[in-house]
Amino acid sequence: MSSLPAFNLPENSTGTYAKQHATSNRSRQAIFRGAKEIISEVGSYESNMAEIALRAQVSRATIYNQFADKAEMMAYLIDSEITRLTDLAIAADSREESLYRLSVEISQDLALRQMVESDPTDIAKLMTISDHP
Repeated sequence: MSSLPAFNLPENSTGTYAKQHATSNRSRQAIFRGAKEIISEVGSYESNMAEIALRAQVSRATIYNQFADKAEMMAYLIDSEITRLTDLAIAADSREESLYRLSVEISQDLALRQMVESDPTDIAKLMTISDHP
């Protein structure tokens, strides 16, 4: 039985990869913030990657390094929002408090409200194909 050769990374590679990962996460969060700002103003159908990049203060290339296209970005944005809202609901002490927190959060989040009002079918599709319980 032969063993695979050891793969030795340079000493600083772990730090380099950690920095790249942190930068990628910051870019993704900026993109999501920019997307939510644009969506709250014009809805998801009317939003475009150039406006999102401008609002996020990143290049369009940065967005396309993270996501293949607008549809993929929107799917990840919705998944991120579902995770955020799920965490918010789980942190509540009771079912009533959970529902209250969710209703307040959705009603005060302009982008979520815009998506629910203008694109309910698309949002429902994305939510039902999500991996969330």
